[in-house]
Parts: sequence; structure tokens; C-alpha cells
Amino acid sequence: MSTAKTASRSRSAIAVSRTRLGSSAPIRRKSKTGKSLHVAKSSLFPALPKGKVVNVGEVRNLLGVSQDELARITGYSIRAIAGWEAGKKLSEAARQKLVETERLRAALAELMPLAELGEWMRTPNPGFEGQSPIQVIERGEADRIWRMIIQIYSGVAN
Repeated sequence: MSTAKTASRSRSAIAVSRTRLGSSAPIRRKSKTGKSLHVAKSSLFPALPKGKVVNVGEVRNLLGVSQDELARITGYSIRAIAGWEAGKKLSEAARQKLVETERLRAALAELMPLAELGEWMRTPNPGFEGQSPIQVIERGEADRIWRMIIQIYSGVAN
């Protein structure tokens, strides 16, 4: 069988039709036999919990950082951080980023006293080539911090 026919069959076997991303309509996939399969969209694109209200001031205080530092961690402006703390509504993207930041804070709080968390975030760390954890996150490398957390939990690092 030629590669063109194989590629064509592969594409038709996994054809996916969606009206738009975020639609609640099910995704329709065709199996190799041509039968239509229905897959719940929520199983492919899990949503963030809608009911979770994020208190930006609380996240910042528990993390032990200033508005400027939280702005660096989240990638949003200091003005946005101040507005959210004053009660301005968060966009869904901002809420997601702050939920991620809260999850990181909770994981780090399992490893060190809460009072030391802010200082640890600001201090250059030899495990991160002399960069502070805030700088690591700013560079889009938060996965390095998560990797360190996992290594400590699993007993690989101490």
C-alpha cells in the first residue's frame, strides 16, 4: 500500500469534528470501521474548577512575596495584581495562572515552613544555576521547581 493511501486512511480514521473549542458538544471520532464514536469533551479537555474563587491578596501573602514579585511570577502587571487585590474580576487566564501559583505554593509549603517561603523564592539557589526560584519561573521554567519538589518527595534529593 502506498504511503499516500496509508496517510489518507490514518487521517480519516482519526477525523475529529468540532464546532468550536470549548463547545459542550461531544467530539465525534470515526473508528477504522467508519462507525462514529462519541467522546465526552470534558474527558479530553478537563476544565479548571469553576467554583474556585481566587483571593489574590491571600495567595500573595501566603507565598510571602510583594506585588512586584507576584507580577513577575504570574507574568501580569503590578497594576493588574493591585486591581485584583482591590476586587477587580480576574480573567479566566489570570485565574488559571493564580491557581497554578497557589498549587506550587501549597507543594512548597509541605517542604518548608510557610514563613521561609518568600525568602526562599527570592534567594539564588545553586540547584537552579544560581538563579532564584522567581527568576526560574519568570523564564518559563517552573517545571524545574516541580521536578525538584518531586525529587524531594520521592527521596532522590534531600
